Amino acid sequence: MDPRSDLNRLALPWLLVLAGAYYLGALLGTGLLTLHPANITLLWLPAGAGLIMAMGGGWRALPLIALASFAVRGPPLLADGMGPSPWLHAAVAALGDGLVPCLAAWAFRAGLGGALGRARDLGPFTVYVCLLPALVGAGIATLNLMAAGHIIAASAARVAANGVLAQVLGILLVWPLYQLWRESPPRGLATWGWILAALATNTGLLAVTGKGLSGMVFFILPVLLMLVFKAGAPGALLGLLATVVGLIAASTEVQGPCVPANDPSARPMLMGFVFTMTYVTLSLCLYYRELLASDSSRQRWQEAALHDSLTGLANRRALMKALGDEYNRTQRTGRPFALAILDIDHFKRINDRHGHQAGDRVLQAIARTLRDNCRDIDTVARIGGEEFAILLPETTTAAALPALTRILAAVAAMDTGLGGGEAHLTLSIGVVDASEGEGIEGLLTAADGRLYRAKGEGRDRIVATP
Repeated sequence: MDPRSDLNRLALPWLLVLAGAYYLGALLGTGLLTLHPANITLLWLPAGAGLIMAMGGGWRALPLIALASFAVRGPPLLADGMGPSPWLHAAVAALGDGLVPCLAAWAFRAGLGGALGRARDLGPFTVYVCLLPALVGAGIATLNLMAAGHIIAASAARVAANGVLAQVLGILLVWPLYQLWRESPPRGLATWGWILAALATNTGLLAVTGKGLSGMVFFILPVLLMLVFKAGAPGALLGLLATVVGLIAASTEVQGPCVPANDPSARPMLMGFVFTMTYVTLSLCLYYRELLASDSSRQRWQEAALHDSLTGLANRRALMKALGDEYNRTQRTGRPFALAILDIDHFKRINDRHGHQAGDRVLQAIARTLRDNCRDIDTVARIGGEEFAILLPETTTAAALPALTRILAAVAAMDTGLGGGEAHLTLSIGVVDASEGEGIEGLLTAADGRLYRAKGEGRDRIVATP
């Protein structure tokens, strides 16, 4: 499903539901994912939820996002009595939170058409949809905190950088998961089993990492990459989101990779690892999804190239390939095969009297009858307007005659529903076996010759002799 197909038509009730999700994500961000007492938020998932709202509701989502943000950020700011106008500062903070996803949605539509479709789109998505709007939001938030006297100029750059990283990470974790989850078919029990197993493994790795084995955190990434192939891109991204939330929530215990406890560089290295893990997993998910789509498209094109679009039978190209393979096998082993060419008698009258749509229905009915009366190993093809062919492996001409006679009877018993002389149809058939022609073209020529003899001798018959 294309994420652009219905996101611009989200009804108000859905926007309110998403606003509730934004509120819950903001509670998570200000509580579990914030380092106290410095109040440094390491992950702001509401930025991703806000992008979903803005993609669905446009700029009308801004007041809802701002209200949800104010409900979480406002009370602490008002309690602190920030500046001479705490209500104003709280409102500015909420407005900044609402502005980021709306700017991101505008950039997303303008630059990428509102869909993250390919792995190479991840770079522009990160810059234009994540980074630049986050810079605007972090700039507003930092200036607001400085104006309220909550931070000093010396710490402004650090506060702004933390805000940018938290919002970029929030969008990177939420939007691709949302888009790919909606585009993918429902997940079965096996997929959920792999997701739960991966989460359990990563939880165990986090536990031993917190016990001092800091290098074990590196094994989280291979688990997520394995999940891409076992549970698909949506399952891997769900595992990534849960793992990142757990890793950041445990950041007071889990130090940076291979960095001793209480080292000042531990947390920046941990966040660097989180971003690396997120970006690598996202890139692989998008590339793997693109690869699967390309393979599926190639298979569809191959299917279309080898099948007749009207009847679903093999076409002339497919018949020639199968005939060539069978002829080569016969040259090696001496095993027989038969080739029959069939033509519908007086088919032109159907098109002339009843129209081409009626003729198409007759062709489809004939195709079904041929399939129903042939073996699985036989190749049934439509090779012309009303001309068909059947390749019968391991069959001599004599052995093919009962099957072809059965087909003649089945076609004659069909009721086309056209009435008159076209209510029941007949076929003319010419059949040869592998020993009766030199090469593939010789066999086709011989079968065609016998087909025209069948028509010349009165139609509704099989000619199997030279």
